[in-house]
Amino acid sequence: MNRCTAKNDTLKIIHSEGDTDGDKDFKLNDESSFVATTYNNYSDEEPVLSYIESKGMFYLTSKVKEYVISYHFPEETEWSQMMFEEYNEFIIDGIINSHANALVFDYLNSILGGLQK
Repeated sequence: MNRCTAKNDTLKIIHSEGDTDGDKDFKLNDESSFVATTYNNYSDEEPVLSYIESKGMFYLTSKVKEYVISYHFPEETEWSQMMFEEYNEFIIDGIINSHANALVFDYLNSILGGLQK
């Protein structure tokens, strides 16, 4: 999980947890960055799912005012970009409704929302 906040033209990593590459900041104009895309193109708390086939990883991002939170989920079976695009909505639903994830996501988003200036 990564949390980022916007400073000038960069989303700065402010916290990283678990097995993530938490040392990378994201340029707001980087169209290849799912974190920057979430910040620039989606409304608050709208879940956005991305997939990087070469890493075998799903990324669920959400913008919370000036922050973007990114959850990383390794694939459990082999996926392809085509399968991801075809089943995108089902994957989002499965991740959010699995175990207590919805409660965790809502809780973290409310904490981030309370940190706003």
